Amino acid sequence: MTRTETLDPERVLDLATKALGEGQPSLKTPYEAVALIGHTCMVAVGFRLVGLGEDHNLASSTDSPALPAEWNTNDTFAFRYAHEQSSMQYLLKVSRLGGNVVINALALGDDRTSSFDLPVKDYISGSAVPLPATENIAGALQDVFISSARLNDLIGLFKINVIQKLAPGLYKEGYEDTNRHIRPEAEPRHDPLREDFPQPARPYPFNDPLAAGPRMPNPPDFAPPGFEDEFEIHRPPRGYPQGLGGGRSPYNIGDRDLYPAGMAPHDPLRGVHGPWLWGWGWYASHL
Repeated sequence: MTRTETLDPERVLDLATKALGEGQPSLKTPYEAVALIGHTCMVAVGFRLVGLGEDHNLASSTDSPALPAEWNTNDTFAFRYAHEQSSMQYLLKVSRLGGNVVINALALGDDRTSSFDLPVKDYISGSAVPLPATENIAGALQDVFISSARLNDLIGLFKINVIQKLAPGLYKEGYEDTNRHIRPEAEPRHDPLREDFPQPARPYPFNDPLAAGPRMPNPPDFAPPGFEDEFEIHRPPRGYPQGLGGGRSPYNIGDRDLYPAGMAPHDPLRGVHGPWLWGWGWYASHL
């Protein structure tokens, strides 16, 4: 299947070969090779070169990708373009920063900018430059790039970071703006740390005033507030083990109900008697 994309690596390489032309200065550095690909990407989608820099103007501008002889006389490579679909002009600058190359682009007229950088060694084979003098410029130029896949990646970076950002409405046969097919970002997932979860289900009616409340442990047997225990009725017996209910055994809860009011099994004046025996004796004496 024949590839017909405008920014196909083979087509871009063909335009790069024509941009150098015969008698032009050959590529001397890897940075020039990156600038050359940037220029040919712009030409491939219909931009035409009108000057080298913001203030420089060519004597004439055509759709030809050919570069003027002075395009690489400086360490910073600047290209200014026009396009038939726009009244603005576009500036592309490629400069060296250590082992990286920095690409800056500007749409003159609305100050729309874009920039990115990349490590040159990831795309350019340093041993292939300077480009040797040869009649097979296309073959020598192809060897400048580490591989066809790496060249394709480099073209993709110029497409995404320069062409699509500065000219998002550009139309060119064989050119596809991938931004138009990006699906909208999915809604963020719920953050369990920031979201109030619904209360767990409860039986209806959940506020029934007639419903029995939660079962509570038996309250300790203690005297009412303000009650003065003059006869030490609530005082635990001597030697009695401390347990639940303020020192009383949980098994004796309610035993005072067996005695008449004011009487108790632990009366210090009568001695200690069993609740059943003492109770029956009292009732027998009052029959």
